[in-house]
Amino acid sequence: MNNFNFKKIKNTKFCIDSRELKTSNVFFCLKGKQTDGHNFVNKHIKKNCKFYVKNKFKLRKENRRFEYKLIRTSSPLKSLNSLARLRRDHLSNLMIGITGSCGKTTVKEMLFFFLSRFANTYKSPKSYNNNIGLPLSILNQPITSKYGVYELGMNKIGEINYLSKILKPQVGIITNIAPAHIGKLKSLNNIFKAKSELIANIQKGGHIILNSDCKYFEKLKKIAKENKVKIITFGLETKSNYYLKKFYNGYCYIKCNKNIIKFRLKNFSSAYIYNILIVLAVMNLLNLNIKKIIKKFNNFKEIKGRGNLVKVRNKNKKFSIIDDSYNSNPLSLKHSIQRLNKMDDKKFKNKIIILSEMLELGKYSNKYHLELSKIINKSKVKKVHCIGTKTRITHKNLSIKKRGRFFKNINEFENNLDKLFIDKYLYLFKGSNSTGLNKVLSKRIYHVK
Repeated sequence: MNNFNFKKIKNTKFCIDSRELKTSNVFFCLKGKQTDGHNFVNKHIKKNCKFYVKNKFKLRKENRRFEYKLIRTSSPLKSLNSLARLRRDHLSNLMIGITGSCGKTTVKEMLFFFLSRFANTYKSPKSYNNNIGLPLSILNQPITSKYGVYELGMNKIGEINYLSKILKPQVGIITNIAPAHIGKLKSLNNIFKAKSELIANIQKGGHIILNSDCKYFEKLKKIAKENKVKIITFGLETKSNYYLKKFYNGYCYIKCNKNIIKFRLKNFSSAYIYNILIVLAVMNLLNLNIKKIIKKFNNFKEIKGRGNLVKVRNKNKKFSIIDDSYNSNPLSLKHSIQRLNKMDDKKFKNKIIILSEMLELGKYSNKYHLELSKIINKSKVKKVHCIGTKTRITHKNLSIKKRGRFFKNINEFENNLDKLFIDKYLYLFKGSNSTGLNKVLSKRIYHVK
């Protein structure tokens, strides 16, 4: 493994999905919940590919002449990670690592969008942020890219430490700390500990970008100082290196270190402003011309399922949807409702929430679903329709005026979907990924099977 020559394989792609297997690729045979990569080796062995397989794997008799294409290992997954570490040592690119309870993917996409205007930039695809996706992304990063932008996810303490040791970022970003995955991690303090693991693995002389509005900001700041990592701050409520001074008449006024920059912003939301502040902090850190990008913030297209606005024609009705159905947790849902409140009341007079469950909250589920009803009752939302047993407590505690229909499950909801749409209304769809809300939208709104 240590003698692996990356110069000889500069055009090689590494993959774990047999559908992506093309000539000269290297395929890691990983075993997942649904399938095992080893099952595809005999089918594809005749291609000009290499395969990382377990030592005990045997080719079919008619394919044994292709034995030389197999790289035998005790664990293809461990080999994937080991190879990624070696690859990282061959890359001189500036690496940016992003973690946080929400907003990771959007920040990654925004940074890629703007950094690409200055130099070749690479990003980890999709949500490749775990011990498979991140190393695979590093292996596929072109050596010609100047910047690499990666997100780091986690379900338990120790994961971000493991991933960031592979990535070795020069710049780290912690978007926020909130009760996402709290069911598995048991407490908000454990989530803080897990996210903070990034800081210790930032390269010497590197920077960490921290949210000064975060409850754990001072603790994160202390860890950064202990590790001699330089700190850059951003915030809305707290004066920081980068913070919002005001939003007035469609214009943002942002304090950018010692300067104030002004630009028009079509759709104001606190979540989007946080993302802008992070982008500005990175641009300034890399000595890039901020004036070149400030007019482009309205050009960034939000990612499908993460807050994108869709105009829909359904039979004789025209209405709009904010599709935030990819995932949900208490903080991201709060930000979504704040955005809904800020949207033009003349253009969007009637606002409806289609609310599916927030999952992975464990024993805190009732608490956060109850708190949600209090936030909604204070909002400008006209009605809320709830889906799933965990949202029943939200539904019961909504004011009578705002209380819409309750659906026991996603199938019952889908069967009644068309009845919920009203001409010229605005609908926010929000729910955790595995509730299936995003699949309903894909099928019924985007018409993707």
